[in-house]
Amino acid sequence: MRLQVEEQKKKIKDQRFEIQQLKSRLREFDDLEGGRALRNAQRQRDAVSYRMKEHMADAARKQRRINFMKKEIKDLKKQIGAPEQDNAAPDAA
Repeated sequence: MRLQVEEQKKKIKDQRFEIQQLKSRLREFDDLEGGRALRNAQRQRDAVSYRMKEHMADAARKQRRINFMKKEIKDLKKQIGAPEQDNAAPDAA
């Protein structure tokens, strides 16, 4: 009987050790998944940041073009002698 108790204690000890190892491996997998999620989030953040900067640069290019065209229209109006109207309503006399 004493031998059976010793065997059971040894089995319990071995099983506890195995449980600890499995818990350790489970934590490693959780870390890997967390790392993957973090990398994916960083990748998405970088993509959004890149698109934002791209749109801002595009808007700046378009604004420069608008400003250039406004100046060109103003210069052309001067050349033909047309009076300037800066989007204001004509005076009612």
